[in-house]
Amino acid sequence: MIGILGGLGPQAAGDFYSRLVDGFSKKGISPNPHIVLNTIPDPGIDCLQKNLNLKPHVEGILFLVQNHAKIIVMACNTIHIHLNFLRQATQFQNILSIREAVKQILKPYLISGKKICFLSTSVTSQQKLYYFKD
Repeated sequence: MIGILGGLGPQAAGDFYSRLVDGFSKKGISPNPHIVLNTIPDPGIDCLQKNLNLKPHVEGILFLVQNHAKIIVMACNTIHIHLNFLRQATQFQNILSIREAVKQILKPYLISGKKICFLSTSVTSQQKLYYFKD
């Protein structure tokens, strides 16, 4: 089962789900894998604040794990700043790193030395989530 942690931008989670299902369809994968979208209440957190309460995120991931998710995707760029903490807090390592997924998709461009432009939140940019050295 694929778990999607949403609510961090509800439209982003819905958009991700739609693109995922469309991708399976375009690749001729039928029936679609079991997918669970768990939306959590997001208070519009500032991901850089000290003593950030990530309890809803941890509980959301644990809900997906308890319901047999084999892999989890977080439909939010900014929360990936806390990916290592969330993996440790939930004892679940199969939370996809959006950075690694993007890196694989863009590998041909990165190898060629072409410049790539990303639109992101200011926090994502400040934390250099998509800065690649290799």
